[in-house]
Amino acid sequence: MKAKNSDRLKEILVAKHHQIVALKFIQIEMLKSNPELASKISHQIENEESVYKSLMKVIDIAENSEPRKTGWFSGHVRVKEDRLANIMD
Repeated sequence: MKAKNSDRLKEILVAKHHQIVALKFIQIEMLKSNPELASKISHQIENEESVYKSLMKVIDIAENSEPRKTGWFSGHVRVKEDRLANIMD
């Protein structure tokens, strides 16, 4: 099955989330030893969070633009309707 673009973007979103969490852990550790570095990491976290939010918007747009499958049963119904129409003709 072919992967959708929104699925690929969601994988990137998960990776971005892991990056943010890792930066927060580093920031907590640096608060003890190097507060200046911790503040720089804080700015980096803010930037990563803005990228995360904009990526969420991109995912919404990608999901809305992708073709949607109807229910699995709808294809069978159409086939039966076509058969009935052919019999009636």
